[in-house]
Amino acid sequence: MFRWSKVAAMVALLTLLSGCPNSFSEFANKTSDEALLFQAQQYADAKDWDNAILSITSMSSGGLADPGTKYVLASYYAGRCGLDFLQLASDIAGSNGLGSNKLYPFLLKEYKANTPTNLTDCISAENTLLSISTTYSALTPDENVLLAMIEFTKVGSVMAANGNFDSNDDGTIDAGFNPCAAGSMITDHEVGHIGTGLIMAIDALNASGSTMTQMLGSAAGTLVSAFGNVQDPDAFATAGSPNDYDKLRTLIKANEVGFSSNGCSGGSYSSGACSCP
Repeated sequence: MFRWSKVAAMVALLTLLSGCPNSFSEFANKTSDEALLFQAQQYADAKDWDNAILSITSMSSGGLADPGTKYVLASYYAGRCGLDFLQLASDIAGSNGLGSNKLYPFLLKEYKANTPTNLTDCISAENTLLSISTTYSALTPDENVLLAMIEFTKVGSVMAANGNFDSNDDGTIDAGFNPCAAGSMITDHEVGHIGTGLIMAIDALNASGSTMTQMLGSAAGTLVSAFGNVQDPDAFATAGSPNDYDKLRTLIKANEVGFSSNGCSGGSYSSGACSCP
């Protein structure tokens, strides 16, 4: 049976043997789960995400079902999406991070070059990690922190991949972009991904014990709690006026985490000037 602890120890040991070019040859069976995991790590160290993912997804069904494997695979998809964990953490805490910027503008600038292909990888990373458990308390602190970072990267990728949001990829929202223009500028599905990104990031960070959510301001947690534990971008309520998608569109405009745009300069989520539709 595949044992993650045994393989992790083996990979760690062989990684330390960087001075021995033939260390990988110690594996008699180069198609074993252990060998494929080690090979994937070598590719990942070089940021060759395509081959890292190919190697790890070639493992046996038992190996792929292991939570440790899923965690590693999720990190590879996230890497291909554009997540550099240490860089993002540094940027969040930096002088141009969340101390001086709202979350959505910060993430658009952070991932301004991302494309729909990057977004697909972020979603794959999210789904892979949630296949361990969709309950945050059942995930380890490391898994929750990785999930939160994936969600932040996904939010930035949704905005960057939308050609109406930042048409020249300069990391700044276009003056003519109106998130209330349902369908014509941004779809409910895209808005739903931004919404789940915010909700899941905050819930995962809270479950991990991280204090990072304090940088988002007290309003963010209050707003997220109003939507509940939604993990499906197409599962927000469509009834009522405004419905949940309109509320999420309002968050893009408003001051709490959004851009203070479209007549909502400095306005809060509850302000009439900010409300969609």
